Amino acid sequence: MPPQRRSRSYPGWALDAYQRRVAPALGTLSANDVAEQSWVESCGPGAGTATRWRLFPGSLYLLWIEAFGATASEDHAQIAAALECLHNASLHHDDALDNNDSRRGIATIRGTLGPSASVLAGDGLVGAALRLVGAARDLRDPGIVAKLGGAWYRMTLGQLMDEAATWQGIARDRREEHWQSMTRAKLALGNLPAPLAALSVGRPELVDPLERLHEEFAIASQIMNDIGDLEGWAGFHVIAPCVRERGQEACQKPTIATIWRDALENSGQEVVPALHRKARREIQRLTSSALSQLDALPVQPAAVDILRDFFTRPLTEFERVAHLSPPC
Repeated sequence: MPPQRRSRSYPGWALDAYQRRVAPALGTLSANDVAEQSWVESCGPGAGTATRWRLFPGSLYLLWIEAFGATASEDHAQIAAALECLHNASLHHDDALDNNDSRRGIATIRGTLGPSASVLAGDGLVGAALRLVGAARDLRDPGIVAKLGGAWYRMTLGQLMDEAATWQGIARDRREEHWQSMTRAKLALGNLPAPLAALSVGRPELVDPLERLHEEFAIASQIMNDIGDLEGWAGFHVIAPCVRERGQEACQKPTIATIWRDALENSGQEVVPALHRKARREIQRLTSSALSQLDALPVQPAAVDILRDFFTRPLTEFERVAHLSPPC
């Protein structure tokens, strides 16, 4: 039987990489610990569309390792697993802060066991991430640990900036500026895989351009999240119906969708179509910029089409579902 060709789409590639490389590394943590096993299992892909086709920062890290012409080692898999632990730890904490009983279409630990269990799951996964980093014996560059810690701190600061109490002190004419700063900070962990990969393969000169690339493009993710909150859908690389109540976030604090909507209500335009057009234009601009920056990087040809799919698929998904949504 000929070997199975690996997916050239980012969602398919990321799921495959998670299952082949990241899940075994995570499995080494939880074999003898029932509590840790349940926390680690919360990092898994689940069965639904919105769970299986999410970001997978660990997989993205491995993709960038290969994009730089290196072979992903077991140490790299340990770092990838640590990224997944930190990413999902932040989601458990976010669920506790925002009272989320579901995420990606399935019940959260907060929803089934309560906020204390959600906080503890997040804390437990932070500890798991530290153990995984410590086990990567041949990756001793202190910059790797510093980048992980810096991203965790910045993400936490972004979460503070997005709290309803913080928003109350932001003047209306500064809300979009605050939203931009909050988004860049809040998504720091998701933006970390590429610069971390550059450090891991000895290409420190690529760290800054990769940070700029992903930090700028991540704005598209939050635009889609905020529009999806009003429209009743969720996702980034693949969009699916959301089981949460529509407008759940917008009723608690400003989002880019409500900031834009407030401005559009005084423009004389029909609000919902104008909101979609503005979101589409921004995502198109961010996509075009990301592709231009990607073309300037020394990326292996075998990884180019997967990375291009990573940056183009969100716009394709937005255009696929936006015209199907009922008025928000």
